[in-house]
Amino acid sequence: MHVKSAHPLPNVVLADDRLSATIVLPADLDAEAASELSLRAVAREKGLELTKAVCERISAVSARYLAQRKPISEEIARATPAVEGSDARIEWMDGFDPKSVDDGPEPGEDGSVDFYDRKSFISVAAGEQVATLHSATEGTDGRDVCGGTIAATPGKRLGVVIDGSLELDGQGGLIAQIDGVLKFDSGTLRIDPVLEIAGTVDFSTGHIDFEGDVLIQNDIRDRFRVRARDNVVIEGLIDASHIECGGDLRARRGVAGRDEGTLDVGGDAEIGYIDKVRGTIGGSLQVHGQIMHSDLTVGGDLNSPSGRVIGGCLQVMGSVVIGEIGSRVDTPTVLLVNPKDAADDDATCASSPAAAPPETDAVEQDPSGPDVEGEKAAGPDAEASDTELALDVGAALQIEVLRVIHARVTIQIGKHAVTIGHEIRGPVKIWLEGKTLMHQFGKDEPVPLLQSPGVRRSLAA
Repeated sequence: MHVKSAHPLPNVVLADDRLSATIVLPADLDAEAASELSLRAVAREKGLELTKAVCERISAVSARYLAQRKPISEEIARATPAVEGSDARIEWMDGFDPKSVDDGPEPGEDGSVDFYDRKSFISVAAGEQVATLHSATEGTDGRDVCGGTIAATPGKRLGVVIDGSLELDGQGGLIAQIDGVLKFDSGTLRIDPVLEIAGTVDFSTGHIDFEGDVLIQNDIRDRFRVRARDNVVIEGLIDASHIECGGDLRARRGVAGRDEGTLDVGGDAEIGYIDKVRGTIGGSLQVHGQIMHSDLTVGGDLNSPSGRVIGGCLQVMGSVVIGEIGSRVDTPTVLLVNPKDAADDDATCASSPAAAPPETDAVEQDPSGPDVEGEKAAGPDAEASDTELALDVGAALQIEVLRVIHARVTIQIGKHAVTIGHEIRGPVKIWLEGKTLMHQFGKDEPVPLLQSPGVRRSLAA
């Protein structure tokens, strides 16, 4: 038989995790058991931390029970939870998030998409802020209802190495120290002064426009543009594309321009071969193979002892060393050496009548007979007829042909031009002496070029 206790008692129940505490006052408690002091004693015995807030709640429960004499079960304490630490993170500035390179080309205002203009890298200028670095926080410990510590979990460190190409300012800003391309791989964030394209420049990369050096491991496809402020190295073949660089160009295989490819090089160029290309080389040009049907201006020397020039028009402001000029099928070929030095206006291949000299001007010379053109060039009348010419370039610039000059090749130094009517076997050197184009075979005595069979005076560019 169950016997009801004659003296019911108050109780304080703690949650298993000590995150809360509940006071329980049954019916028929006497006034002393329900007093604030008694209830505090029960809470203290259970291990509850008697904070000011807890004491106030106990007091309110006691007063309400004594006034109403009704059972109460009420929470009087709740733990203060820990504030977890935040992980370190990088907040990228607009346009610098490395993930943005995978987004593809952006549509234009009319909704059209230019797939040639795909963004495949992030270019950075020195002084730009690329991101804000938010450090990890430790968090704040909590406190359970018994006064124990609830440990906070600290935030995770970033785990990223930032090299000397980037520096943190006082506000966590990550500032670029050099120009280059932003790289974030293998846990390292850096700026690389060289943009390296591991594959081919095509629709996977889009056009390349970079303020630094560019290295392309494979080819450049048709209609793509590569522009670099400094040097460009291309390991593969250049198709009918557009190359512009402020420094040097090195194209190991060559350029197959198909009358659409262009070159605009500020420095020197070393190229495997050039076929149907227009453009300008600011410095010297070294070609290992052929220069075919191209319209080029070279600001320095042309060095191609194993190569040859076939067709087109080549303007060289320095000296020329070439294996062969023209072809066995008499392809019209124009080589101009420093044509602007003595010219009143800029000379261009497109406006040069020398590219297609009229047949009526041809006067082939019999080596055993009088040299009509030679006499005209060397005689006093010829000197008088040339008085409109400006100063000549002199003998400092010369053309050295190691193998052969074919027929229908026009050669001009300064404003003095001739067209070759018959093949001339090399090695032969050609230069301007005074106002006379001279040539020399080996160690033979130099003689005017117009005395060579089939050579005729031509109109200068």
